[in-house]
Amino acid sequence: MNAGFYKRRRGILEHIESGEIDLLENGIHDYLSLKANLVIGSPCSIPVGVCFTSAPALHAHCRRVSERTMQRILEHMEAIGWLRTFKTPGKRGNYPTLLCRASVHDLSGNEYRVNGAKTIDWTKPVYEPVGEVSPEELNPVPNESGNRKLRNEKREQRRQQKKPASASAVVEISHATLQAFKALGYEQPFGAPEFQSIWTDEYSQVQTNNPCWTDIMERAILRCQAADVKVPSLFFAHKREIEKGEVRDRYHRVPL
Repeated sequence: MNAGFYKRRRGILEHIESGEIDLLENGIHDYLSLKANLVIGSPCSIPVGVCFTSAPALHAHCRRVSERTMQRILEHMEAIGWLRTFKTPGKRGNYPTLLCRASVHDLSGNEYRVNGAKTIDWTKPVYEPVGEVSPEELNPVPNESGNRKLRNEKREQRRQQKKPASASAVVEISHATLQAFKALGYEQPFGAPEFQSIWTDEYSQVQTNNPCWTDIMERAILRCQAADVKVPSLFFAHKREIEKGEVRDRYHRVPL
């Protein structure tokens, strides 16, 4: 455990309010930053800006969400350039994780940023003096100064979505989509059309009478995240209920 503190910019509020990350992801990033060595020239054997972690390791300290959720969080933060993981195929356990854009300093107090894009080997992270780092590299969210406009646009989009559709604007729901959501126990589809399309496609590929619903829903969630499509909270809630049932069936099928 490292003593002292680490530097945190208030710009993190822009990332949260723009929807780039949520509070849970922010908390996990804080946790990893506090565990990492951030002093260049310190006697620590682990390279500066690197920590060892994994979804199971994080789940041990945050049991209110599933281990799969932790895995999705790590994948999302890597996708947006906040982390970079170095996994060994076939090897289980914790793996090296680079804290991209982390603020580090040397023993003289000079500040640097960890450059994840230029780092090839986790044992040799690339550090750049803050004075040489471009504004785009300092701010992971593109056009951070325009986030207020972006938030207003998203607010307007949500307001428009809540408006009742006129008769001429009603979009016919396909039979396949209706069946995909009825399989979950809902008479009508929910979520954005892009989400409905992805879930309908995943459901159409089911080729067994007793599918593993959580795996199918997990694939749909990963596809949505890759396509920047919002997954409805109702879908997550339903998946958690199914997971509880599957765990119950798996471990209590044969009486003890």
